[in-house]
Amino acid sequence: MFLKGIVVRKTESGEHNQLITVYTKELGKIRVLAKSAKKNTSKQAGHLDLFNLVDFVAVPGKNYPIITQAQSSENFLDIKSSYSKMMAGFFVLESFHRLIYEQEQDAVLWSFLFEQLNKINHASAEKHDLDILLADFKKELLSVLGYRQNIDEKEIDYFLQSLSSQKFSSLQLLNNG
Repeated sequence: MFLKGIVVRKTESGEHNQLITVYTKELGKIRVLAKSAKKNTSKQAGHLDLFNLVDFVAVPGKNYPIITQAQSSENFLDIKSSYSKMMAGFFVLESFHRLIYEQEQDAVLWSFLFEQLNKINHASAEKHDLDILLADFKKELLSVLGYRQNIDEKEIDYFLQSLSSQKFSSLQLLNNG
Protein backbone atom coordinates (compact mmCIF):
# COMPACT_ATOMS: atom_id res chain seq x y z
CA MET A 1 0.00 0.00 0.00
CA PHE A 2 1.38 3.41 -1.03
CA LEU A 3 1.13 5.94 1.82
CA LYS A 4 2.21 9.49 2.65
CA GLY A 5 2.92 10.35 6.26
CA ILE A 6 4.83 12.39 8.81
CA VAL A 7 7.13 10.50 11.18
CA VAL A 8 5.85 11.22 14.69
CA ARG A 9 7.80 8.74 16.82
CA LYS A 10 10.47 6.05 16.61
CA THR A 11 11.11 3.26 19.11
CA GLU A 12 13.53 0.38 19.18
CA SER A 13 12.18 -3.03 18.20
CA GLY A 14 14.77 -5.73 18.49
CA GLU A 15 18.44 -5.45 17.64
CA HIS A 16 18.16 -3.80 14.22
CA ASN A 17 14.50 -2.83 13.74
CA GLN A 18 12.51 0.27 14.61
CA LEU A 19 8.82 0.72 15.19
CA ILE A 20 7.85 3.94 13.45
CA THR A 21 4.69 5.87 14.31
CA VAL A 22 3.53 7.80 11.26
CA TYR A 23 0.54 10.12 10.86
CA THR A 24 -0.61 9.27 7.35
CA LYS A 25 -2.89 11.11 5.02
CA GLU A 26 -4.67 7.89 4.06
CA LEU A 27 -5.05 5.98 7.37
CA GLY A 28 -4.41 8.42 10.20
CA LYS A 29 -1.88 7.42 12.85
CA ILE A 30 -0.32 4.01 12.30
CA ARG A 31 2.69 2.07 13.52
CA VAL A 32 4.89 0.33 10.98
CA LEU A 33 8.01 -1.78 11.30
CA ALA A 34 11.21 -0.65 9.61
CA LYS A 35 13.34 -3.78 9.41
CA SER A 36 17.10 -3.30 9.70
CA ALA A 37 16.64 0.47 10.05
CA LYS A 38 19.41 0.68 12.67
CA LYS A 39 22.01 -0.99 10.46
CA ASN A 40 24.63 1.26 8.88
CA THR A 41 23.72 -0.16 5.48
CA SER A 42 20.02 0.76 5.73
CA LYS A 43 18.88 2.78 2.72
CA GLN A 44 15.59 3.89 4.26
CA ALA A 45 16.74 4.89 7.77
CA GLY A 46 17.55 8.51 6.82
CA HIS A 47 14.16 8.90 5.17
CA LEU A 48 12.39 7.78 8.36
CA ASP A 49 13.68 10.52 10.69
CA LEU A 50 11.36 12.41 13.00
CA PHE A 51 9.51 15.29 11.32
CA ASN A 52 10.05 13.89 7.80
CA LEU A 53 7.20 13.81 5.32
CA VAL A 54 7.64 10.39 3.74
CA ASP A 55 6.17 8.52 0.80
CA PHE A 56 6.36 4.84 1.66
CA VAL A 57 5.11 1.38 0.85
CA ALA A 58 3.89 -0.90 3.64
CA VAL A 59 2.99 -4.56 3.32
CA PRO A 60 1.17 -6.70 5.90
CA GLY A 61 3.42 -8.17 8.58
CA LYS A 62 2.96 -10.51 11.54
CA ASN A 63 2.30 -7.78 14.14
CA TYR A 64 2.74 -4.53 12.21
CA PRO A 65 2.85 -3.52 8.56
CA ILE A 66 6.42 -3.61 7.25
CA ILE A 67 7.95 -0.71 5.33
CA THR A 68 9.49 -1.97 2.10
CA GLN A 69 10.28 1.42 0.51
CA ALA A 70 10.58 4.93 1.92
CA GLN A 71 11.43 8.28 0.34
CA SER A 72 11.27 11.57 2.23
CA SER A 73 9.76 14.46 0.30
CA GLU A 74 10.09 17.16 3.01
CA ASN A 75 12.63 17.09 5.84
CA PHE A 76 11.80 20.31 7.74
CA LEU A 77 15.52 21.06 7.95
CA ASP A 78 15.06 24.44 9.68
CA ILE A 79 13.34 22.65 12.59
CA LYS A 80 16.17 20.13 12.82
CA SER A 81 18.87 22.82 12.73
CA SER A 82 17.53 24.88 15.65
CA TYR A 83 17.28 23.62 19.23
CA SER A 84 14.36 25.90 20.09
CA LYS A 85 12.44 24.96 16.93
CA MET A 86 13.16 21.30 17.56
CA MET A 87 11.74 21.54 21.08
CA ALA A 88 8.59 23.18 19.70
CA GLY A 89 8.39 20.51 17.00
CA PHE A 90 8.80 17.73 19.57
CA PHE A 91 5.77 19.09 21.42
CA VAL A 92 3.68 19.02 18.22
CA LEU A 93 4.77 15.44 17.46
CA GLU A 94 4.26 14.32 21.05
CA SER A 95 0.76 15.83 21.01
CA PHE A 96 -0.10 13.67 18.02
CA HIS A 97 1.47 10.64 19.65
CA ARG A 98 -0.34 11.09 22.96
CA LEU A 99 -3.72 12.52 21.93
CA ILE A 100 -4.60 11.05 18.53
CA TYR A 101 -6.05 7.56 18.23
CA GLU A 102 -4.57 5.07 15.80
CA GLN A 103 -6.13 4.23 12.44
CA GLU A 104 -8.67 7.03 12.37
CA GLN A 105 -8.12 8.90 9.12
CA ASP A 106 -8.87 12.61 9.42
CA ALA A 107 -8.07 15.04 6.59
CA VAL A 108 -8.38 18.04 8.95
CA LEU A 109 -5.81 16.59 11.39
CA TRP A 110 -3.49 15.71 8.50
CA SER A 111 -3.57 19.27 7.16
CA PHE A 112 -3.27 20.69 10.67
CA LEU A 113 -0.12 18.67 11.47
CA PHE A 114 1.56 19.53 8.17
CA GLU A 115 0.63 23.22 8.55
CA GLN A 116 1.98 23.39 12.12
CA LEU A 117 5.33 21.88 11.15
CA ASN A 118 5.55 24.35 8.25
CA LYS A 119 4.86 27.23 10.64
CA ILE A 120 7.62 26.13 13.01
CA ASN A 121 9.99 25.47 10.10
CA HIS A 122 9.54 29.01 8.75
CA ALA A 123 9.26 30.81 12.10
CA SER A 124 11.93 32.79 13.84
CA ALA A 125 13.94 30.72 16.33
CA GLU A 126 13.36 33.37 19.01
CA LYS A 127 11.78 31.92 22.17
CA HIS A 128 9.10 34.63 22.31
CA ASP A 129 7.97 33.95 18.72
CA LEU A 130 7.90 30.18 19.27
CA ASP A 131 5.97 30.62 22.54
CA ILE A 132 3.26 32.54 20.65
CA LEU A 133 3.23 29.92 17.90
CA LEU A 134 2.88 27.08 20.44
CA ALA A 135 0.13 28.88 22.37
CA ASP A 136 -1.81 29.17 19.10
CA PHE A 137 -1.06 25.51 18.31
CA LYS A 138 -2.47 24.36 21.67
CA LYS A 139 -5.71 26.33 21.19
CA GLU A 140 -6.13 25.16 17.59
CA LEU A 141 -5.37 21.54 18.53
CA LEU A 142 -8.08 21.56 21.20
CA SER A 143 -10.49 23.05 18.67
CA VAL A 144 -9.61 20.48 15.99
CA LEU A 145 -10.10 17.71 18.59
CA GLY A 146 -13.56 19.06 19.39
CA TYR A 147 -12.87 20.91 22.65
CA ARG A 148 -14.35 24.23 21.64
CA GLN A 149 -15.01 25.69 25.06
CA ASN A 150 -12.95 28.62 26.18
CA ILE A 151 -10.08 27.40 28.30
CA ASP A 152 -7.95 29.92 30.15
CA GLU A 153 -4.43 30.11 28.69
CA LYS A 154 -2.95 29.26 32.07
CA GLU A 155 -5.01 26.05 32.16
CA ILE A 156 -4.41 24.80 28.60
CA ASP A 157 -1.28 22.79 29.49
CA TYR A 158 -3.08 21.19 32.42
CA PHE A 159 -6.08 20.39 30.21
CA LEU A 160 -3.90 18.87 27.47
CA GLN A 161 -2.08 16.82 30.09
CA SER A 162 -5.42 15.58 31.48
CA LEU A 163 -6.32 14.19 28.03
CA SER A 164 -3.25 11.93 28.00
CA SER A 165 -2.61 8.88 30.14
CA GLN A 166 1.10 9.77 30.25
CA LYS A 167 2.99 12.97 31.02
CA PHE A 168 4.15 15.15 28.14
CA SER A 169 7.94 15.15 28.44
CA SER A 170 8.35 17.87 25.80
CA LEU A 171 5.91 20.14 27.65
CA GLN A 172 8.06 19.91 30.78
CA LEU A 173 11.19 20.73 28.74
CA LEU A 174 9.49 23.71 27.09
CA ASN A 175 8.25 25.09 30.40
CA ASN A 176 11.66 24.68 32.06
CA GLY A 177 13.66 25.95 29.08
